[in-house]
Amino acid sequence: MNIADYYEVRSTEGTYFRLGTPITGPEATAEMVILLAPLILFYTIVKKQYWCSILLLVALQALMQTATRSGVLLTGLNIIFLLFAFNIYLKDVKLKFINLAIPFTVIAYLGTNPEILQTIFYRFTEISSGSNSSFAEQLNRGTVWNNALLAISNSMIIGHGFTRYTEGDYTNFHSLYLTTVFQFGLLLGLILIFGLFYLLVQLFKTYKFNRISINEKILALTLFLSFGAFLVNEFKYEFNRFPSYMLLIYLYFYICIETVKGNKCPKQ
Repeated sequence: MNIADYYEVRSTEGTYFRLGTPITGPEATAEMVILLAPLILFYTIVKKQYWCSILLLVALQALMQTATRSGVLLTGLNIIFLLFAFNIYLKDVKLKFINLAIPFTVIAYLGTNPEILQTIFYRFTEISSGSNSSFAEQLNRGTVWNNALLAISNSMIIGHGFTRYTEGDYTNFHSLYLTTVFQFGLLLGLILIFGLFYLLVQLFKTYKFNRISINEKILALTLFLSFGAFLVNEFKYEFNRFPSYMLLIYLYFYICIETVKGNKCPKQ
């Protein structure tokens, strides 16, 4: 990516750039890393596809360059939890060593590239400097979430359909849940949201209760964590904002559904 593929952001500290791609802006790029980094880790360690470690480094560098705070926190927590889980489940001493070596490799790699850390450090500093603000305001969502609640109240039952609400400079609500209720109304919107969390629960049940192989259990756990982090991030973003990005997320949903379907216990 060259400078033309970055999003320019002006702040009190000057101008900095956030990484985007031809089909995803910075937030969506970070969200893709939230979803895919755990899977890359799974294929690297559990499936022994060690070349995937290169993809992990590329993904983490891209994540840092998006300067997305939630992306960094959620991906970091997922990786730490999965490395701990892998160390419990895996019996191969060699795999345990590789598992422990990965975080040190990532830290060393990022440490030798301090320039990619500067912007994200500044972004986290913004939160601490706004400690007296509301949570929504610290996420830069205060005004648009208030607009969302007002717009939803105007047609709470049937919604507004597939339209974008425009108020000032805002063309979306920066929240999947608010946008879904705005479009489909309270009843249907909550049903659709329930469907997403139902899939998350099924992934957990596949991991916890089904009599499947260790690798299949780890895959179900990996998808559960990445999908769960994605749903948390959707409180401040919405994957249905852009059709091209939405198709990528639907592909991920398909992988989750097939994992649940393929690992159900046979009926006695």
